[in-house]
Amino acid sequence: LPTLYEYAQYLFNNTLRAHGAFTWKQLVHLKKNDLKETMRVVLKEQIDAGVVSAIKLADGQNLYVDVTAIEQQLDTDFGLKILS
Repeated sequence: LPTLYEYAQYLFNNTLRAHGAFTWKQLVHLKKNDLKETMRVVLKEQIDAGVVSAIKLADGQNLYVDVTAIEQQLDTDFGLKILS
């Protein structure tokens, strides 16, 4: 069986991969207190490692965003071809 820490890492990675950006409430939705505290440790480690960045929203919440997604260059140079 995975440890509580490993489970928190798994949940964090799945949330990050599925959404790319999330709030604390979204990350710990329906989680119990012991898992919330472990998730807080995992989140802090990921921020310190530069995996996610915290952005302060107007309502005071933090939005945690995947750093690689922010830095990714989008290719918007595509042509329009009318076929008919």
